[in-house]
Amino acid sequence: MLLSNTTDSLTGGVPLSVDFNNPVDYLVFIFQILFATTTVLIAGPIVITILATGALRLQNRFIFMLNTSICDTLVGFSVFYLGLFDVQEGFPSRNGTSNVLPSLLGVNIMTFLFAQFDRYFAVCHPFIYTRFITRRVVISANIYCWLHVYGQLVITKLLPLSKAIELYVFTIVSLQVIVFTKVVMTIKLYVVARYQLERDPPSAERESNKESLRIIIFVVISFLVLWCPSFVNIVMRLIVGGGLIFRNEATNPFAIMARFNAVCTPAVYLWGSPTLRKNMILFATTTVLVAGTVVIGILATKALRLQNRFIFMLNTSICDTLVGFSVYYLGLFDVQEGYPSRNGTYNVLPSLLGVNILTFLFAQFDRYFAVCHPFIYSRFITRPFVIGVNIYCWVYNFAHLLARNLLPLSKAIQLYVFSIVFFQIILLTKVIMTIKLYVVARFQVERDPPSAEKESKRESLRIIIFVVISFLVLWCPSFVNIIIRFVVGGGLTFRNEATNLFAIMARFNAVCTPAVYIWGSPTLREAMVRTVWGRVCPRCKRR
Repeated sequence: MLLSNTTDSLTGGVPLSVDFNNPVDYLVFIFQILFATTTVLIAGPIVITILATGALRLQNRFIFMLNTSICDTLVGFSVFYLGLFDVQEGFPSRNGTSNVLPSLLGVNIMTFLFAQFDRYFAVCHPFIYTRFITRRVVISANIYCWLHVYGQLVITKLLPLSKAIELYVFTIVSLQVIVFTKVVMTIKLYVVARYQLERDPPSAERESNKESLRIIIFVVISFLVLWCPSFVNIVMRLIVGGGLIFRNEATNPFAIMARFNAVCTPAVYLWGSPTLRKNMILFATTTVLVAGTVVIGILATKALRLQNRFIFMLNTSICDTLVGFSVYYLGLFDVQEGYPSRNGTYNVLPSLLGVNILTFLFAQFDRYFAVCHPFIYSRFITRPFVIGVNIYCWVYNFAHLLARNLLPLSKAIQLYVFSIVFFQIILLTKVIMTIKLYVVARFQVERDPPSAEKESKRESLRIIIFVVISFLVLWCPSFVNIIIRFVVGGGLTFRNEATNLFAIMARFNAVCTPAVYIWGSPTLREAMVRTVWGRVCPRCKRR
């Protein structure tokens, strides 16, 4: 029996994917928002970069990248529906899109296959390739991928249900053939990259071929790894009547894994192609604009500056704005922070995340005392006290950083390890406080009589819960990798900060945090429109 939630009854539309009855529901919902946003922000800039750069549009391999990146961007947008609402695609369907959105993965599958053949002929049969595989042929092949997938989808919808299911089964069988072909081609391309290219004399063309082969091999392998569990589950359900069934697309881990290709594919493009890494500029600019607007909105509005919770928001938004500016250096140049360091900033720029971590922790305690102990809060937690706490977050982090840089290397590493242990305690405290605040928001505040103060408490608790959970989700992979590297000597290492996926995820908080502030606080939105966007766009102010 399907669960229901209040959104359906209030709006009369499609219900949300979760009921918000337990912390896991919040995690699922936040993950879907972050996943969709990350996909659009990573794949979208690749589309813009290739379209805006004539030198890239003239190369066949970038045309295939453009096609898959368009698909990945649309997949990102589709998650805002498939991941946030109660949607079930397939047979039977519930609030579905007639498989229009899931079919985007089918376009990618065929595009990857054609891209593999393209790279094979480009490297192994260059004369045939230059004569027959023209730019028009490649563009036509990419258009065919869309026509084939959606033409088949239209036919499926026009046929009776029994015939449509038969065609669906035939599609599954043909996909098995395609997957097998992709595996064979991946092995073939690896052999070519491993042995044939190594015998060629050094040249720019050889490096270009190596880069393109490396990208397509990694992309196809990641695609197969992430997509095959969903494919196997579908085959099992159709052939043997087994397999796993999930409530909807948002709680289907196999579908989530398949859609996660929309993040991995453009990420591999960025990692493998120096030209595309220039679009890190877009991420930095977005961060500065979103977080900077929040800073201006709070500073320019006295009513917000007088509230303690907005002082914490102001502090984290200043950090996030500086993180955005830092990406112009960390993301565009060959920089490696930590031990050993290369072209680093002595950890000055990464330490901005440490300021945010402490600020969030104090903000959690602030909200807890404000709601659960209002008399103590109003007497002791004054505005000067809150400002002092925020200043302490900066002084502590950068004093700690200064001490590390002044100490000998051996002592500095010991202090760095101590800070890692200390952060583990902070993380545990943040998790406990998040659970505590959820319980308070879920039960204690609900018993209060309706009032403006009650709505303000609910709003502030909702914001801090969402912010901390998103922060932990995005920052923990980097933290775990650092611990593994120091404790067991394993973990992943990356060439620099620009190609470090964990560091990019951690810095992505600089976009997510102010975005959550804007989403969760109508007062802040009004202040931003009045002080910033209303001046830039008078029409926005009238609305």
